[in-house]
Amino acid sequence: MNRIFTISALTLAFLLFPPSLASQDQPPAFTGAIDVREVGVVVASPEGTPLRSVRPEDLLVFEDGAPRQVIKAEPLRPGGGAAPWRLVLYFDRTLAGARTVHDAALVLARQAKDLVELGPVEIVTANPEPRVELAATQDAGSLSAILGGIAAETRKAAGPTRKETPPAAPETALLQQQLDRLTVFCADRPDTGARALFLIADGFAPPPGERPFLGATDPGAPIPPGTRAAALRDSGRILAAYGWVVFAGPLRDTSAEEERRSMGDMERIRVMAGGSSHTAGTPPVIGMPPPDRGVRGDARVADVFSRPDAAPWLTFSQPTAGTILGVEAQLASVIDDLAGRWRVWYRAPEEGDGNLRALEVRLPGAAQPLRGPRWVRSATPDGLTAARARLTGL
Repeated sequence: MNRIFTISALTLAFLLFPPSLASQDQPPAFTGAIDVREVGVVVASPEGTPLRSVRPEDLLVFEDGAPRQVIKAEPLRPGGGAAPWRLVLYFDRTLAGARTVHDAALVLARQAKDLVELGPVEIVTANPEPRVELAATQDAGSLSAILGGIAAETRKAAGPTRKETPPAAPETALLQQQLDRLTVFCADRPDTGARALFLIADGFAPPPGERPFLGATDPGAPIPPGTRAAALRDSGRILAAYGWVVFAGPLRDTSAEEERRSMGDMERIRVMAGGSSHTAGTPPVIGMPPPDRGVRGDARVADVFSRPDAAPWLTFSQPTAGTILGVEAQLASVIDDLAGRWRVWYRAPEEGDGNLRALEVRLPGAAQPLRGPRWVRSATPDGLTAARARLTGL
């Protein structure tokens, strides 16, 4: 969020040319104004650990390489009735298959209580136009019920769980269209403050010619226009400039798979002991899941980032200091990460030229910058204007 202030030059004129010294030989007094903006950006530690304490004097902010004055830093930790975050769960039914929508709805429903503790949560579906299914709420029951309804609606079409191959890449025009709808929807939101977007969409293996432009790090080099890579990168930059932290991808429900595996183990034990599936031939057996190694050590989480279809949504989420989503095991860590972030306010000159400006926030002496948006704006970005024009021409 930007706050605009005006500093008058009239005081300076009176200091330079006081009325008692005025004469025809002296330059006339002048008035003018310098517009400055106060910009709030959300940051986190580069290691993913919570920032325990941050003071304005501890921070260095650079906008397009120029140092800026930090004026305030505040934690985004929920508590005491505070709701620092605004969350949007956005199901793109054009870019996500039935199983992806079904699984994500179930997983998010199970996390409803923890999500609403961060702040109001809204549900949106795009098919293809975005539509609000549930207005922002902190009622975990309402949130869980609507998500459960989405899961029930897609259950039959989702079909049985099976090993998947990455979906084919969507046509460039279709991907651009849906990303335009998403960015315009998010940019037009009246709410301000810390905002997080959970985009549910299938991953896809990028065409060979676009792979060098996709990944976790923005290469900085120009991307050929009219490509999927350009659509993803440009949309991610706009969302970053509007203050959204983006988590995107085909969030999967792994609990059903674990339950089936555990039940299979129980059946084998009963058969080996002379029992059957219809009799209790042995004492009840509780199938123990694999030891919990945490998100960082979970092989399923590591697989999310190594899959060939991860690169597109990495490119999209990276400018926002978000990440890709693939399995339920990530969600608890994501929620804790959001609760551990801080909002930093700094002052910068007001320049309404429509250009995005590169942003970096650092702690003095740190080897890496803090995780935060890579881009900020001072006016409506040219990329958003172009997105609106493309949608108008549909």
